[in-house]
Amino acid sequence: MATKLYFHQATSTVSGTLPSTNQSALTLNLLSDAVTVNRSMNTIKGTTQVSKAIATTGTTVQQNLYYARFISMPLGSQTISANTWDYNFAAQCNNLAANFPVDTSGPVYINCYVWRPSTGAKVGTILEGNSNSDFAEVSISAAEKVCNGTFSGSSLAIQNNDVLCFEMIFRITQATTNARTDTVYYDGTTENTTDNTTVSNHASFINTPQTLSLASNSIDMTVTGGAVTHPKPIQIV
Repeated sequence: MATKLYFHQATSTVSGTLPSTNQSALTLNLLSDAVTVNRSMNTIKGTTQVSKAIATTGTTVQQNLYYARFISMPLGSQTISANTWDYNFAAQCNNLAANFPVDTSGPVYINCYVWRPSTGAKVGTILEGNSNSDFAEVSISAAEKVCNGTFSGSSLAIQNNDVLCFEMIFRITQATTNARTDTVYYDGTTENTTDNTTVSNHASFINTPQTLSLASNSIDMTVTGGAVTHPKPIQIV
């Protein structure tokens, strides 16, 4: 069994103190969301795809692009095992010289960690740094394409009501000194794991092969149209 967590545009409804800034060691050059915003992720797919675009700076120096932070539903007391996680999203650029989300093929940046809302503190890190080198550059400009790969996460013991956090950040180095537009997509109805497939309503996610338990009295929620609507049980795939 596995636990798949889909990204949503709706803001997190987890109570307590959530992150108020990015938790990576990177200097962020350009932002889509403000670093104070916490979006949600849970085991239910979305209903309407959301796009997040960043207009880059015209330079061939590396740029760190921050799109969003996603917060899971409260988890139960357990050990998150060291595993190979899947990371899946859709992306588009308006020119292939953008080298987005990678240049040809290679790793993307990962910042996945556990947070304790009861204390407002970071518990520990699943991975901060490079994914495995299995992501591909979008193959055609001005077309929404699937990006699918993996990252190797460390084990971490957590307490009841801790949450998993994932920051969507990309480090890009353009081939030319032209400003480009780099876009990511999530919160759609349909998932696809085949690299560079053209999609239009994509459900982006992270996935661990482990079955993660929910916190005591926690309810996983469906997100519809950017708002939480009604409870559903945790969906394990």
